[in-house]
Amino acid sequence: MALNLYESSLARARGSAGRIVATADEALSILDRHAGAVALAQEFRAVALNLRGVGLFWSGDTGAAAAALQAGLDACVPAGIELTLVNDLGHLALAAVVNGRLRQAEDWADRCVTLADARGWTDLVQASGGYLAAALVAVARNDLAEAERSLALGMQTQRRDAEPLMRLGLRAARAAVDTARGRHDSARSQLTSIRDELETIDVATQMHRWLARAEADLALATGTHAELRTRLEELEPARRSADETLQLARARLADGDAEGADELLAPIDHQDLDVALAVEASVVRALSADRLRRDNQALQLFERALSDAAAEHLVAPFLVAGTARMRVLLERVVLLRTVHAGFARTLLDILESAIPVDLDNGLAEQVTEREKTVLRYLATMLSNAEIAEEMFLSPNTVKVHLRHVYRKLTSPAGAPPCGGGANYGCSRTTTAPEPGGT
Repeated sequence: MALNLYESSLARARGSAGRIVATADEALSILDRHAGAVALAQEFRAVALNLRGVGLFWSGDTGAAAAALQAGLDACVPAGIELTLVNDLGHLALAAVVNGRLRQAEDWADRCVTLADARGWTDLVQASGGYLAAALVAVARNDLAEAERSLALGMQTQRRDAEPLMRLGLRAARAAVDTARGRHDSARSQLTSIRDELETIDVATQMHRWLARAEADLALATGTHAELRTRLEELEPARRSADETLQLARARLADGDAEGADELLAPIDHQDLDVALAVEASVVRALSADRLRRDNQALQLFERALSDAAAEHLVAPFLVAGTARMRVLLERVVLLRTVHAGFARTLLDILESAIPVDLDNGLAEQVTEREKTVLRYLATMLSNAEIAEEMFLSPNTVKVHLRHVYRKLTSPAGAPPCGGGANYGCSRTTTAPEPGGT
């Protein structure tokens, strides 16, 4: 039985999620048959349950993982195995954040990190789940500075006894932050490296899901989602996961196919197993209905999204392509003084301050405030005339601003090219293309 637990720990060090579960199950089976004859049986059971939960999480079965981890938590407390308890709390936080339960995830992660800090274990690998979960919660709430802080602490836990899957999870979260900050080249490089490394690891469903989602977010942020859309549309509908269905709907909406996007999402935006998925589906459906001029349906869907998101203070789904129309829907909610008008106001403030490219490399002094405002519209589906109307400018003035921004962003001394949206994509040439609306 001790040998089974040792083998399970070795499998964890190799990133073999399935083997972690199998060897932990063998240990638990022995304990069930010979508990009375095994010294430290309670301690061994706590460790085995924890390892089983870790393996199930990385295998992608978050429901079973949470049950095993909770049982492990209950066994750890009376056994007094605090280091295993730290690990348990961190993975419970990860299981919660994967399903969009941000408040629960935040609580588990805080308990994990607090205990690790109190015992001087903040640089041990057992604390890494708490830091990764805290970072993912911060990304979902658009607190990118806090996400980067948590990721830095998480990476410190990988210096001595690195775990392949946890390290890759931290790097995937870093790529998500880079995408959110507009550091697209950095995100792309990180994701390519992760995919290459995953080829050397046994199947780890959860890590593949994170990677696929991060790659889809990057493709949609940069307007390079044609390959993503083609691949997902070639899959049989029954074989598409709910998340893949959402990404396909986002790609269709970005291409102007609002009817197609809504048709895909109608069956999944009522599910309650994954809060984040439900919110994102409702947001995309609301934007689709808005584009189709179905104003009442758009408002109903948007209010549903706000209701679910407000409970978890989930922000990220409202920072997707279509920001200008998102702002219109939020302002409509505020104007009508609905139940979630306060949360809508908070989201409006975030949208107002969001810049879709990283301007911290000296470029901020070159780009004017008005040009920064134009940048916010690059990821939207508005034509130049509609952007002009939003900004109270003439279409020609908008074109001038776009040319200036293009020249600055694509100059040799400037930042990496920005990600284009539905209006157009960025080029590495120093000659600005003629801006055009959709």
